[in-house]
This record gives sequence, structure tokens and C-alpha cells, in this order.
Amino acid sequence: MLEEKTSKQKVIEYFLENPTATNLEISEKTGISKSSVQRYLSDPSIGNITILKTNRTIAEQIRVNTQRGRQKGGRATFQTHQAQKDEKGRFIGTKKEIEEKDKEALKRQDIIQAVLYFSKNPYMTIDQIANDLEGMKAPGDGSSYTKDYIYRCLTDSRVGEIFGSVIASSIRQRLDENRYSILNKLENVWNPEFFESAGLTEREIAVLHFRFSEEGIRSADAAAIYFGVSRNAILKSENNAIEKLKNYQAGIGQK
Repeated sequence: MLEEKTSKQKVIEYFLENPTATNLEISEKTGISKSSVQRYLSDPSIGNITILKTNRTIAEQIRVNTQRGRQKGGRATFQTHQAQKDEKGRFIGTKKEIEEKDKEALKRQDIIQAVLYFSKNPYMTIDQIANDLEGMKAPGDGSSYTKDYIYRCLTDSRVGEIFGSVIASSIRQRLDENRYSILNKLENVWNPEFFESAGLTEREIAVLHFRFSEEGIRSADAAAIYFGVSRNAILKSENNAIEKLKNYQAGIGQK
């Protein structure tokens, strides 16, 4: 009986046969998530494998594909941007021609896309969702889908306007539960020495303790009122704290 191919083998074989394929295309053809495709192809252990069709290594082909993508994105930028010149008529950059009403429409479109994708994949990390959505959009089209931008879209006040307060509340609750789960997976995370060793500030520590305590999860809105700052400021402190904790954990070899 033949041994079943692993996901990594499927990705590598498809790329060797289709060296100009994008991560999104490979994902769609193999049924493997885009984030996994990106991880497999960026593995240094396969970088020196030669692709017969192009006579390049996998690592070299990825660099070529990336450069082509940037050039394509550059052309798209000049189609939607207006050239800017200095007083002597020299080119100094571009400025996107988008009116305020168009910005609002684009923002709502991003919010809708983020909410729908999260609703279908509630257990995916924000990083994974950001990677997937970034791979789906056309070069130069709209905002860059970073994890911070996706999180802001999911917690934006317009989610309630578009989908209703019940769905907006449900999304925020799921995001909070996911974060609480991440924290609890970190060994000794609630030990004060762990916070200090990870480099958290007093404000970041206080925010985490207020938001995620033994009594349960308090909302970011409640934290904003308690600390007398904006909701975005609370989320920023929280994001910074969790990132520091995850990096510290990885640095000391915990799993």
C-alpha cells in the first residue's frame, strides 16, 4: 500500500510543476491553507531543490515570483494614483485618488470581508486570517491586511451597523475568548515574574489583569472606562502585551 503524501509534499510537487503559481492558487488547487503553503515553501530545507522547468532553485523562483508581484502591484498603483511633482517638475511620488465617500465604502467592504471570513473560520488566528485575505486581494487594492488591521475591522463599531448588535457582540466575545485561551496556554503566564521578564509595562500588566481575571473576561469598553482612555488604546496595550509574552515564551523554548 502506497504511503499517503503529506500536505508539504503536495505543495512542493505542485510548485515544481507550476513554478509561477501564487500561494493562493496552490492553496485552491491542493486544498491546503494559504498560510501553510507559505510556510512550507519558505522552509530553508527545500530552498535548494532545482525546478526543472525554470532551472532555478525553489528559493530563487520564489524571489522571482515576489519581484514580479511587486512590479504588477506598481503598475496597478499608477493606474489608481496621481503622479506628484515638486516645484521643478520632478517626480516625487504618487497620491491615491480616493474621495472620502470611497474610503468609507472601501472600509465597509473590508469590514464585511473580515467578518464573513472570521464567521466561517472562528478558530483561525488573526494572523492566519490576515494572511489569507491579503493573498486574495488584487495588488495595490485597498489597505494592507495586517493582523492589526483585521482585528480593528472585526471590532469596528460599524460591524454592529452592518450585521447587527448581536453578531458584533458575538464576534467580540469570540475574540476575547481566543485571547484568553492564548494567555492560558502560556506557562506561568499569571506569575508576576513572567510578566516582568517578558518586558511588559505596568499599564500592559494592569490591562491584562483587568480584562482577563479569575472572575471572567471584562470587555475592552469596560477597561477603557476604568483606565480613562480610548478603547483603541486598551487594545493597543493588550496587543503589545500578548506579543511580548508570545515572543518571550518562544525565546525560552516553552511550548
